[in-house]
Formats: sequence, structure tokens, C-alpha cells
Amino acid sequence: MTRPTTSRRGFLGASLGMSALAFAAPTRLLARENAADIAIHNATASNPLGDPPGVYLNYNELPEGPCPAARKAMVDAIPHAGRYSHNMVSEMQKTLAQDLGVSPEWLLIYPGSGSLLKLAPHAFTSSSRPLVIASPGYEDCVRGAKSAGSPITEVPLLDSGAHDIDAMLQKPAGLLYICNPNNPTGTVTPHDKLVQAIERTPADTIIIVDEAYIHFSNQPSVIPLIASHPNLVVMRTFSKVYGMAGVRCGFAVGRPDVLASLKQFAGDPELSVLAAVGCTASLKQPNLVAERKLLNAKRRDKTMQWLTQQGFTCMPSETNFFMVDVKRPTQDVVNGLLQKGVHVSNRWKMLPTTLRVSVGTEQDMAAFRLAFAEVMGLKGSALSTAA
Repeated sequence: MTRPTTSRRGFLGASLGMSALAFAAPTRLLARENAADIAIHNATASNPLGDPPGVYLNYNELPEGPCPAARKAMVDAIPHAGRYSHNMVSEMQKTLAQDLGVSPEWLLIYPGSGSLLKLAPHAFTSSSRPLVIASPGYEDCVRGAKSAGSPITEVPLLDSGAHDIDAMLQKPAGLLYICNPNNPTGTVTPHDKLVQAIERTPADTIIIVDEAYIHFSNQPSVIPLIASHPNLVVMRTFSKVYGMAGVRCGFAVGRPDVLASLKQFAGDPELSVLAAVGCTASLKQPNLVAERKLLNAKRRDKTMQWLTQQGFTCMPSETNFFMVDVKRPTQDVVNGLLQKGVHVSNRWKMLPTTLRVSVGTEQDMAAFRLAFAEVMGLKGSALSTAA
């Protein structure tokens, strides 16, 4: 990113206090025995996937991975993975439908919700019926619209970080996409505003509400509204709170006729046996979501509080990531963190001084804080409280 100032939205209206920062003396860092490097080493001591050593806080993954019941189910299913075992997929669909309170026919299960989001513009937009999306927002629908050759209308978020529903509804659309909570900002659009959007969207326009991060949030789902609003589709994934990003499983919830239009481009879902049994086992753990939501909030809020104490502004977040304004062009900060093995994201041109940081383990977050303190030249209590 090269733009030197924040956007006209003023970092989406965040107003937390900021203070002047001094630069740390090299002796302070030496006295801490290169604590950032030690923390990164501890956080990445075991890396069976073969990724380069480092702290990966750039893809909004859940570090705990699948729950123990899901792991056992997948291991137990490996001897049967030589067969297609459609019954296992059907069992997952029934379990998921029961969990959501919908009919199994209202589900389209797929190897990742991102693939469905890329295909949706092919089904619901055209050269005269654009995709309408917030900016900044999750990009998969944009990629799909570009592939389909459909126009794209981007509407800036409000200062609060919520979707500007009124402005979005004023735009002609074949597909209206709302990610709530929003990626990359972590902010939410209030439920009453979502209901207004759903009620006011023309019947011949499909509205997709992406609830990939809903389990980390205090917001209610809009899935119950599908019964009275046939043009509503809700997307979800097992990649986030269920910790199964590498397993690949997502789904759409909608009326069968609408899902049929999407299925023309998605084809028959080819979900793996391991994904089916792992997801089924996860859904049967009654306290899993609540426990992981609490753990994530504790880790996220601790690091956001520390950053605020150092004079940096963080957006409010109800997800497993957050955004922080580093008060300078981000690429230098990203490069500095990368040299210390810490990976974060900064690809949003409208937010040129803002990083998105995923929530990792306690060790991951300590490594991030210590590396950030070094890169930003913090001193004194910033270093002593970072670990």
C-alpha cells in the first residue's frame, strides 16, 4: 500500500485516544533477550504442515483446529475413505438441518463457502444487474462478478463500520451481498438494519448475508427470515469457529428454488467423507461454540487493549480478528513483522495505515505484541506488558 493517509471515512470513525510514541533504546531490546524471537520460536515449535516457521495471523483461522470429537471421527473414517460413502454426507446434512432448524432441502453443502460466493454472481447478476457490496468487504463475490463479466457497485461502510443499508438499497442490483460481521473490519451491522435490508430488497434481487463469523458475535442470525423472504440466502462455514479451514466445508441456506439456480453453477457438492464426519461430530458438541467464542474474545480483547494503551486505534470487533491503525503506511510495518516471522494482512487500499490481525493462541498473540513493539520502536511498559 502506498497511499500515505487514511480514507475519508477517517478509519471508520474510531475514536479511541492516541498518544505520542517514543523510540526504544536498543539496550532495552537486548535486555529482554530478543523476546519476540523467543516467543515466535515457542509459538511455532511444532509445524507438521511444512509451512515456514512463523506466527500466522493473516487468514482468520482458528488455531485450536477441529475439536477432539471431530478429530477422532475423521481418524476413524480414514479406513473408509476409499469409498464415496454418500450416507455420511446425508447424515451431516440431516444433523446440520436440525441444528439450524430448517429442512434439509434448504441446504447446499459445498467444499468451502468461498467457492459458493464466487459462483453466486454467475447465478444472480448480469451485465445490467450488478453486484452491490460494501467497501471494504470480503472479496470472493467480487472475484465471481469479475469472472462473470458483471458490473460491481461498491458502497463505503458507515463511520461505525456498519453497512450503509440505505445507500446500498438505492443501487440497482441483481445480487446484494452483506458480510456480517464484516470481513476485513470485524464490525457488525445491527440486526434491525439487516432486517430492514432484507424487507426492502426487491423480490427479484437476491440478498446474501454471509455469517461466516456469526459464532464469534453477539448478533442473531437471519436464517429464520428465509421462510418469509424467498430471495434471502445465508452463507456459513466450518472454517472459523469450528477450526476446519483445511478440511473445506461451507454451505448456503435458502429456499430450494433459489439454491437450484446456484446449483446450476455449483454442480453436485463433492464433500469429502472426512469433512462430513468431522462436521457432524462438531455439531453434536453442545458447548463447543460458546467455549471457543469466550476464549477468542479473551485473547482478542487482551491484545486490542494493549494496543490501545500504546496509543493505537483499534476498530471494535466481534470476530476472530481485528484492525488496528498503525499511523503510518502499513507495508513497512508488515515487512518488519515479517522479518520477525509474524504474518498479518494489509491489502485494503482504502485503509492505507491499517493492519488486520487474526487471533491466534496466547503464544501467538504474545509473539505479535513483542514483535510489534520492536517494529514500532516502543519502550518501557510497552515491552514489559507485551509478553
